[in-house]
This record gives sequence, C-alpha cells and structure tokens, in this order.
Amino acid sequence: MSTITELLKLLASGVFLLATNRSAMTITLVAAFVMAGLSWYLCNNYVKLWNRRFRLTATHQFLTVIASVLTFFFVLAFGGLKYMQNVTSAIVNIWEAYEIKTDNQWSQETFKDAYYKVKGLDIENFSDHPTPESGGQIIPATKKASQEAAAKVYAIAACNHFDHEHPFLSKIIWSNPSQSSENISNDVVNHFSRKPGTTYSAEQAINIAADTIKTQLSAQTPRTVTLSRIALLLLYLLVMAIPLGAIGYAAYKDIRIQK
Repeated sequence: MSTITELLKLLASGVFLLATNRSAMTITLVAAFVMAGLSWYLCNNYVKLWNRRFRLTATHQFLTVIASVLTFFFVLAFGGLKYMQNVTSAIVNIWEAYEIKTDNQWSQETFKDAYYKVKGLDIENFSDHPTPESGGQIIPATKKASQEAAAKVYAIAACNHFDHEHPFLSKIIWSNPSQSSENISNDVVNHFSRKPGTTYSAEQAINIAADTIKTQLSAQTPRTVTLSRIALLLLYLLVMAIPLGAIGYAAYKDIRIQK
C-alpha cells in the first residue's frame, strides 16, 4: 500500500464516522458547499486581477468544476480528521488480528531470525530442537539472555511489518521497537516464571508489540491529527494548483496576444 493510498483510506474512514454524527455532518456539509462555491468563484474571477478581458473556455470551466468538487471533498475529509484516533486504532487492531498473523512468510522468516539469533549466543541446548529448514518450531529459551534476544527480534520484526503495511501511519506514529522489545522481554520473563519448561509463542509477542504501538498511538494522537491535516492541506494545494495554474497561464498568454 502506498502512502497516498493509505492517506485516502484514512480520510474516507474518517468521513464515514463523521456521517454517523448527524449534526456534525450537517455543519460540515454546509461548510463544504460554501467552500466549493468560493472555489468556483475564485477560479472564474482571480485572473481578472491582471486580465479583465479574458474569458474562460469550456475546458477552463470544466477545470473550475473539478476544483469545486475537490474543495467539497477536502472540507469533508478535513472534518473527518477529528475521528483519526478511532480510525487509526481500528487499523492497528486489524493489523494485529489479521494482517500480521496471517502473513506466513513473515512468521517463518522471523522465527528463523530468532532461532539463529538465540543459537548464536551459544548458551542454549539445541540438540533436541531442529533448524527451521528441517521443520523445527521451537526455540529453546531457558536463559534470560536468549529470552531477551528472541523478544528483540520479534519486536523489531513486528514494528517493521507495521511500517511496511502502513507507510503513512508509520511516518506519523513512532513505532518504537526498543519499547516493544522491553515489553515483550518483561512478558517473556513473567511467562517462564509462571510456566517453566514451556515455550513462548510468537502470537503473544505480536500482541505485546501491537499493544505497545496502540499505546504510542494514543499518546501521539494530537500530533497524528496535526500532521494528517498538514498532509491533506498540502495534497489539496498541490491538486488545486493544476486548474488554477492552467487558467492563469491561459490568461497570461491572452495578454501577450493582445499586445
């Protein structure tokens, strides 16, 4: 998923939640229609500041309609950003419950990395634990150092997976692998103190990493909303520059022809 695609999905989800609040949606719709009208007026008249004789062609009129429609949806999306925390929390929940846990390639590669990371410490007995290539599914982790090493591998891998699957959110949410690693490590220690001789599941590590990301998300909500609004505004200005620039350039060329 690209950064722009995810941003658009976030905005659409925000507008959907906005629609569930009738009064807020009504106010936003009124504002959207007003801003769309102002956009249409601006596109039709701003060139008269330097070329009063210029008349818009059918193509230019089409561009003004496009600009008005874009403005309408921009206002709706801007209003929907107030629900950013709800939307991003839902995205993290889906990532935790489905995306990462059904990614078999990620699971196999991460297990392999953790297996050889612990084996490289040379402090565990691997005689009864075959390699991942031979079908092994257990990493012996009886020592604290090996438990922490495996935890760190899963924490970093989980954060990297989230960053890859959600490029826009990863740029505005600091998915801190070291914090996830520390939380997973503590959970590993607690697990083995309660259930010695058992194994620590990858799913449990994923849950801890996801909870850590959600905690970071909650703490960064104001920053997330602010950066999302900035990104949306920049995207809007970039797109609006196309019709305004085309009309302005045509008006400038018309002045040169008149001369």
